[in-house]
Amino acid sequence: MCFHQKICKAVEVKNIEHSWYNVGTGIPVTLEEQIRTIIDVFSPKDNPSTIVYRPEKKAGGGFLMDISNAKEELGYEPKYDVRMDISNAKEELGYEPKYDVRALFEDYKRRE
Repeated sequence: MCFHQKICKAVEVKNIEHSWYNVGTGIPVTLEEQIRTIIDVFSPKDNPSTIVYRPEKKAGGGFLMDISNAKEELGYEPKYDVRMDISNAKEELGYEPKYDVRALFEDYKRRE
């Protein structure tokens, strides 16, 4: 599901039971994997960002968002792994995440 579809499904939902929806991959990902993926997708290939490890700082082991309400209420089914999801967001939003939700919705409707 592309970024546009995630937003549009949330806009179209009827009988809202929740005010938030996690629309992740449904696959656990470690913090390091998530950071490495962001670096791979967004950093210039000739000058990639580096990871600074801070073992004295508390950090969770990883991430797994509960996407059950998005599945039940929006009909959301993840189609991408974390790399494809981040790459897709980059492609659709560009480097600067500035967007108009109404324009995204109209664009989504035209594509249907």
